[in-house]
Amino acid sequence: MIGDRLKKFRKDLGFSQERMADQMYLSQSQYSRLENRSDGFTINQLIRAAKILKIEVSQLLNASMTSTNNNQFENEWANFNLKDNLLKELEDIKAREKEILRLLFTQHSY
Repeated sequence: MIGDRLKKFRKDLGFSQERMADQMYLSQSQYSRLENRSDGFTINQLIRAAKILKIEVSQLLNASMTSTNNNQFENEWANFNLKDNLLKELEDIKAREKEILRLLFTQHSY
């Protein structure tokens, strides 16, 4: 599971959940739920966690690190819904960009 791999990398570096949560802009309880697989990961969270841990995102997704088989990895990947998450992240980014532009033009319109 992604959460298990995240936890392993975090512990290998001696990072606390609090440190990871702070650097990922989450509360400690939100971060804990990610590790314990209570919550799903967003693409941005995976990328941010990988950067903090100085690893590739693929290392968090790579099932060969554990003794899982390919079917379990494929099931985990399917549950991850990468396509849906990417589309949602893209929509969120576009909405934030529009809001920033609106604010910029509103502030400079005298």
